[in-house]
Amino acid sequence: MQFHNKLLEIAGIDEACADRLIAKGVDTFEKLADAKSEKLIEVTGLPKKAIDKIHQQARKKIAGVEHEVEESLVELTEDAKCLKVEVEQLVLNIRERFSDNDIPKEQLRELRKETARTLASLERVEAALSSQLRRLGKGLTRADREISEVAGLGVDEVVSGLKKARKKIDKTFD
Repeated sequence: MQFHNKLLEIAGIDEACADRLIAKGVDTFEKLADAKSEKLIEVTGLPKKAIDKIHQQARKKIAGVEHEVEESLVELTEDAKCLKVEVEQLVLNIRERFSDNDIPKEQLRELRKETARTLASLERVEAALSSQLRRLGKGLTRADREISEVAGLGVDEVVSGLKKARKKIDKTFD
């Protein structure tokens, strides 16, 4: 039902067409973008002259989702950095309020241990997010290379190049 509502965002697809597309197994924007025109022509009520625009809109939806993921990763990376600074400030604040002599050694040891563990966890999160961003960047670079190579070629070569580019982008999410 959720994808049904998303399909309605595509110009040329109404409630009935959305139901028919889903019944034919077109239940993601990826499947809609990849669907052969012949398969879409079979969908009753789907205007034949709108199929190219429907493909384009589906590809834009896919690109928008990928862009949102990348923005989210950047935002999460910044959040992790801010948390690290907050933890470090918290420890500095405690040190300013209390001297090491005012805090029992056991508490001081526990504070140091938990601070180190928390910072290490945040660094692992940062590393994982950075790795995700690098992987996404590499996938986009590879896709760009594929698309550049087929510019000016025939339709079959362009379709093949786009398919390869899409697969390279999709691979970044695996």
